[in-house]
Amino acid sequence: MSRFRSHLLALLIGGALWAAPEASAASLPTEISTMIAERAAAGLPPEPLELKAREGMAKGVPEGVLASAVRDLADRMQRASDTLGAAALGSDRGALLTASAAALRAGVSTGSLARVATLPEGRRALAVQTLGDLVTMGLPEDRSLVLVERAAAGGTGVGELSSTVAGLLGQGMAPDSVVEWLSTSGKGAAPLAPPAHGAGGSKDKDPQGKGVDKAPGQTKK
Repeated sequence: MSRFRSHLLALLIGGALWAAPEASAASLPTEISTMIAERAAAGLPPEPLELKAREGMAKGVPEGVLASAVRDLADRMQRASDTLGAAALGSDRGALLTASAAALRAGVSTGSLARVATLPEGRRALAVQTLGDLVTMGLPEDRSLVLVERAAAGGTGVGELSSTVAGLLGQGMAPDSVVEWLSTSGKGAAPLAPPAHGAGGSKDKDPQGKGVDKAPGQTKK
């Protein structure tokens, strides 16, 4: 399973993980548990912060470094909450703010974040995370936003978009070529093979003399 799918799956099932009995803040270092309690009193969902702290403890992260990381996550979640306002008050609040914090860290603007958050609950946390993934992989934010919205409008397609883009980049396509192809193919969310000749690709010959389609941006071997 790709790291993108693993991370997206964690967002989808996060509510169940955060509700587990061992998620009590009582076992956390005092500085961190106090910080989480204060942020919860201010309106942030504490579960993502507790999960972040526990993951760091399991990895042996020094307490001071871990406290700084949890504080940074809380700050970005608060910024997302302030940006989204009432839109962040749905049943997916924890997953949405966690995804939004990651997207902000990736450089996604608050305007794009607010726009994706208008998607239906059940889609928007994954859509926000996907937008952050695409920006992290080097795709322009404005074009990534259009791809994510189009994929989300198609139902479950947004769940495949990150892995599709990662696969195309891995084949040697430049980010601009990936965006151009996905924007014009009408297949933005589907798992894709390299485009056929005549759809923006070139055709090579294999050793048997048969045509081999290559995606735009791929180099010939």
